[in-house]
Amino acid sequence: FFQAVLADFLVGSAYENQLRKMRRALSQRIARMSDAICAAFPQQCTVSEPQGGFVVWVGMPENVDALVLHQRAHEAGVACMPGQLFSASGKLGNYVRLNCANGGSPQVDAAIVKLGALVHELSDRQPALRDAA
Repeated sequence: FFQAVLADFLVGSAYENQLRKMRRALSQRIARMSDAICAAFPQQCTVSEPQGGFVVWVGMPENVDALVLHQRAHEAGVACMPGQLFSASGKLGNYVRLNCANGGSPQVDAAIVKLGALVHELSDRQPALRDAA
């Protein structure tokens, strides 16, 4: 019975309508989160525009170590993924990956503000990554 119901859903127009709604909602969440990042982070930061999926990459000033940011953010109750975890060569040291699937909620907006404040603080204090090696 359940397989038949699912088959009808997938073949019918309800599935396409649901996909359109989901894509629209996700696109709005990504846009809102990108705007929040641009408002909260230092001006020299960059935000990627996903070609698919629901994560954005934030490029930060070269002197911000994403691993240090990750630790400080974790202590503040904010989740972010340092770019080094996604690079076999250890590059992306000043990038973080942020999930936009739940973007647009007051909690996520507050987390972006906290994260932006940490990036401001770290960009003002840390030596450049290339100088630390």
